[in-house]
Amino acid sequence: MSSTRLPPLVTKEIRALLPAWAATLCAVGVAAVSGPRSHGLGAVAYVIGSVTLGSQSVGHEYTHRTLTLLLSQPVERRRLLLTKLAVTSTLLLTLAAFASLTVLKPDERQLVLGSILCGLFLAPLLTMVCRNALAGPVFAGAMPMWAPPLSDLMGAGVVWAVALPAFAVSAVASWRVFMRLEAIDGRGSELRLPQLPRRTRAIDDAPAGARARHPVWLLVKKELHLQQMTFAVAGLWLVIWATALALAPLVPGLPEFPLAGVGILYGALLAVLIGSLASAEERQNGTLEWQLLLPMAAWQQWAIKVGTVLTLTALLSYAFPLALAAGQVGIIGWHAGAIVMLTTASLYISSLCRSTVRALMVSGAVLLALGELGLYVAGAFGGVVPFVSVPMVCILMLWFALENHRSAEHRPERVASQLLWMAAGLALGAIVVRSIS
Repeated sequence: MSSTRLPPLVTKEIRALLPAWAATLCAVGVAAVSGPRSHGLGAVAYVIGSVTLGSQSVGHEYTHRTLTLLLSQPVERRRLLLTKLAVTSTLLLTLAAFASLTVLKPDERQLVLGSILCGLFLAPLLTMVCRNALAGPVFAGAMPMWAPPLSDLMGAGVVWAVALPAFAVSAVASWRVFMRLEAIDGRGSELRLPQLPRRTRAIDDAPAGARARHPVWLLVKKELHLQQMTFAVAGLWLVIWATALALAPLVPGLPEFPLAGVGILYGALLAVLIGSLASAEERQNGTLEWQLLLPMAAWQQWAIKVGTVLTLTALLSYAFPLALAAGQVGIIGWHAGAIVMLTTASLYISSLCRSTVRALMVSGAVLLALGELGLYVAGAFGGVVPFVSVPMVCILMLWFALENHRSAEHRPERVASQLLWMAAGLALGAIVVRSIS
């Protein structure tokens, strides 16, 4: 009795994209079950998940370092690309159907079209050009969500008259780039911070490489190097803000656009990105093992990592959006606590993942579920439990993340024990509130 089997190329693509597809499906499902109050979170999860899924169609080759094997197969590149497009489009259509039936409203169908086009053409193009699996979801993840507000300002016809030719150009460019794709080690040119001018050295001076540098500063530079994508996203938001500010006198209705609120959302997403990059990026690059062998205690290296991560979060995820808001958004205590919670939670999840993309996807799905749980708890206890429990849970997550970061083995029982301790911290906060009230 013969059985029908999928071709190996199709099976490989399905196995590679299935985690991203399942994570997005679960995130949208959680938002749908939570009710109308989570409609916005469900729409955001669907859009970012769809773009991430499209980016992973090529990005998983970079993450798992299988691009050389892919391009060396005795198969036409046209067939390879068409196979990827077929599998990706099938998964994207299933996600679109599920989101349309659960969380999306009838007047939000343009989110579906924008997400599918971004996932099929723009996200893979950015991934191949940047040679980084994060480039697609980071730079194009929020692009479909700009369609509804821009349509309200300029009209849907104008927006799609610009967007559709841009997607067509992206499709052609993706085809040409893949046909000429080469397996080149490394990521190409890196993001470099501006350097201060140095004084001219005398001939008798020691060469620059022979200078003694403080190990703490070298570790801080290493952490900043891991956050290259973070600086790129911050620069991109600055360009968007400056462009909107320049076009405000020319476009009617643009001054009423809630750019400050979008900036706060940007800060929250950037906090998740900072935490996701901190640990998983080292493990993905294969530098974590020898980094732990340096003549410095692991807890000291971890303290430098956490300090750098929290400092970047305070500057780029909290202070930067508030400064650009120009007084439209006030300083609120729970906002700072939420930013710290997002960063530490994503850092903990990053310590359990072997790739940054997986850490980012898991962080998004888990934090969405925790957000729903937080809303329920805040409603039950008057909003006091989060303020009591957040510091305790954050300290536990940072401590457990250190254990995971310096260990190559992540046993399920150890992760379950850590989660129980965090749940106990939340329960202790609830007991304190009950005793006070």
